[in-house]
Amino acid sequence: MSFHKFAWSAAILALATPASADLTAEDVWNDWQAYIAGFGYTVTGEPRRDGPTLRVDDLELTMGF
Repeated sequence: MSFHKFAWSAAILALATPASADLTAEDVWNDWQAYIAGFGYTVTGEPRRDGPTLRVDDLELTMGF
């Protein structure tokens, strides 16, 4: 499995999993962005609440060489 497919799958799983009371979807989004940035990627997107779900529209991962 390529890193991109893994990262995308991990993001979907992390954002779709019900969060405990101490961890919000926004916390997961911020942690995931920091984690991916550690590999040299720039993560952009427009997170927004859709009821109990955090949606990230226009998600983009870029890496400069």
